[in-house]
Amino acid sequence: MTNAPDDTKASDPGSQADELTEMWDASALDEATAAFEAEASKPAATAPVRRDEPSIQVDVAAISVPPVRKRKKKRGLASMSMPLQLALAVFVGVATFGIVKLLLAH
Repeated sequence: MTNAPDDTKASDPGSQADELTEMWDASALDEATAAFEAEASKPAATAPVRRDEPSIQVDVAAISVPPVRKRKKKRGLASMSMPLQLALAVFVGVATFGIVKLLLAH
């Protein structure tokens, strides 16, 4: 066994920071920027537009307006006014009470 320091281990925490700084120096960043700009300037690879397909156009104004709804015609008891409905309910209640009383009396 030797007491020599191992070269693979970084005993100095500053040495790793120096190594990262060297990796990302200004020239490397300039090269990466130039490569990125060259890629960005190339036209995007897209499929050719087929002229025989119909294009879809959306009328935005038609979407924003809610559809007009027709009011349903009221039928049955709902077509009567509230006082008439109340009077009918009282009449049915009194009539039912009278019929039950009459049936129970005999």
